[in-house]
Amino acid sequence: MLKKEFEIFLSNLSTEELEKKINNNDFSGNEMLEAKRELRFRSELDESSIKNETYKHRTPKKPRLFGYELYNYKPILGVMLVVLPILLFMIYQDFIYSSKPSYYNELDKSHKAKLVNLKTNTITSQGFEGATESIRDYDISYRYNVNGVTYDNKITLPPNVENKNLIRTIRFKNSNNDSIDIRYNSYYPNESYLDY
Repeated sequence: MLKKEFEIFLSNLSTEELEKKINNNDFSGNEMLEAKRELRFRSELDESSIKNETYKHRTPKKPRLFGYELYNYKPILGVMLVVLPILLFMIYQDFIYSSKPSYYNELDKSHKAKLVNLKTNTITSQGFEGATESIRDYDISYRYNVNGVTYDNKITLPPNVENKNLIRTIRFKNSNNDSIDIRYNSYYPNESYLDY
């Protein structure tokens, strides 16, 4: 028998008839291999259809949050995965990260100082939309006099929200030729910082 004719012959047999013919050794050589392959394929099909029938009537458990069912939680989860890291970064930058030095509490005396220089340092980066310029930090130089001795100090501030507001205030005072407020250590007058 040709291969095509034999495949048609096998497809016309029921599974029970095919098992009988294989058990009686009615086929020989390649035909026996084809018949066993066909029988294995049919048994796999039967097993998968039985599995599908058993799982068809099961309803999947819906995820729950605080006792309430979440019907479609994946978009909410996706938004949270994007928003939460950004929010944490913003909190770190603006609230947790302070530009005041660790010795700020030791600066016990308030004083007025003359602003010498206020410089905004920028950094330029190249992107697909062209060059963009962003603020890297602020350099503030000021001079003050304590007990007849003149001290010069320079501070570098990072560009967080707290410092941007401070720089606006200092620029406004500088335009009116006002003095800026500082704090210094009464024991070491050369240690000073902006008072804000």
